[in-house]
Amino acid sequence: MSHLNHLNLRLQGKNHTVADMYEAIEAFRSKLHLLERDIHGRKLHFPRLREHCEKNKMQEDPAMKDFVSRLAENFKEIFESSPKLSADILLFVRQPFSVSADGQWTAEAKKLVPSIDEASLQMEILEMGTSDLLKAQHKDALVSDFWINVVPQARFKNTRDIAMLLLTMFPSTYICESAFSSMNAIKSQDRNRLSDSHLGQCLRIATTEYKPDIRKVASSRRSHFSH
Repeated sequence: MSHLNHLNLRLQGKNHTVADMYEAIEAFRSKLHLLERDIHGRKLHFPRLREHCEKNKMQEDPAMKDFVSRLAENFKEIFESSPKLSADILLFVRQPFSVSADGQWTAEAKKLVPSIDEASLQMEILEMGTSDLLKAQHKDALVSDFWINVVPQARFKNTRDIAMLLLTMFPSTYICESAFSSMNAIKSQDRNRLSDSHLGQCLRIATTEYKPDIRKVASSRRSHFSH
């Protein structure tokens, strides 16, 4: 159960990309396979179960064995319908200097964004790989900041188009659920006459990470004092 809770926490929060989600899910699937093997063997990850089996002179507990197997199968079925993205295209968005320019992932990128020029994409990857400036800036920047603020659109249009698509994919429903929670808090019984326009403005304020400079805004306005 602790592994499920850990996965749930990893999938929550803002600024998570689809690459982060894939990484967390694949890690959990690997853990499930390990647990399936371990429950048949030394039970290193099931200390209480191991004590129970030793105390009752049992080789394994059928109920626990069945539970882990069904959990792995259910987990596989849940994510079977999710979009399949290769490891290379996920690596590209996080480590663009580590992918091969003529790898199979460029064909996959073309399917994701038909408007890109695959040949130009390969050339851009090669050019990006030789840029010491981009490599240096990539080390200190967040993934989203790197693609939005560092990589120039004019020189790397195709690579940016692919990266922006992957970065704007919703990896989970957390942001949507958080917005609904904010809406419920704003539109309370005492404020049930809020118009859709005002509600939208309040939601934007509640969900944005933008921090306005209040002093600068106030200094640019003229106060009107009552007589």
